[in-house]
Amino acid sequence: MPGRLRRKFTDDEKRAIIDGAAQKGVNAILREHGLSYSVYSRWKEKFQPEVMKEQHAQFRLQQQVRVLTAENERLKKIIANQALEIQIKTEKLVEQASRFHP
Repeated sequence: MPGRLRRKFTDDEKRAIIDGAAQKGVNAILREHGLSYSVYSRWKEKFQPEVMKEQHAQFRLQQQVRVLTAENERLKKIIANQALEIQIKTEKLVEQASRFHP
């Protein structure tokens, strides 16, 4: 837009806006300051790279936990079925042995 002045934010102001987005919500803080999401994203990447990396790592960890939990449940079912089969076979053997050795 012609005639519109470009605002400059200090690094502290940018950090405050990023922190405010975490508290008030991104859309609300962007409207309040008249910023686009792309500007916010750039600032966030610049000022909080370790936070974003940590969030990504936590997300991946949660995914791995879900996969391992599902695998654990599947294995528990297999073990339960095997234990049941062993119990049934043991009972049949005891029953057969009692027929031959009264």
